[in-house]
Amino acid sequence: FAQIVSLYYRYAAENQCQAEIPRKLCFVRMLGSTVLPSIVVVHTAITLERGLVTFSIDKRARMVISRVILGISVAVSIVYGFFTYQHEPLEGTSPYCSAITTHSEWRVALAINGMFFLDIVTVVGTLAFWRINKKAMSTGNFDSLDAKYSRIMNNRIIVNTLYIEILHSLVYAYLFVVYALAAYFKLHTKLDHFYQNVVTNVSIVY
Repeated sequence: FAQIVSLYYRYAAENQCQAEIPRKLCFVRMLGSTVLPSIVVVHTAITLERGLVTFSIDKRARMVISRVILGISVAVSIVYGFFTYQHEPLEGTSPYCSAITTHSEWRVALAINGMFFLDIVTVVGTLAFWRINKKAMSTGNFDSLDAKYSRIMNNRIIVNTLYIEILHSLVYAYLFVVYALAAYFKLHTKLDHFYQNVVTNVSIVY
């Protein structure tokens, strides 16, 4: 939505001075950025759940841990959004609706690094649990049919979620590169304005 609004105001303007977006509409972009860290936490919770099932942890304990982490994901969104964008003005206009602003730059960069790290850990953990389950199924040593069924279903869920986790990691890897290049251009070259124009025109997540 923010990307469509940004492109509309930019290309519908009669001149460059009018090619700016009302800051109130950028609030939607802030909400989107606020939710992103919680998605990574949820992915981490899913991976942890798969690990607990892999090592046959009690179901009640798994439910408690999963609910605690889901609660943490909500808290992360609220805290991150508040401290990142609490000083962001909503009056006037802006040339871009970007996640990185004057007030939020270092916080967003820190969050991107943290989410990228968590995503890598999640993918590696998921692959490890898949391998452990596959090895256990190949041996055929199960205490009961329930244990065998649990292994089979756990591996199916792992395979189904692994593609999403890898894709999510690639998105954050892309963001990591985008922000790293932006910081480099800003500090060492005069191409930062050109780079920002290119990225905001082609990227839906900037």
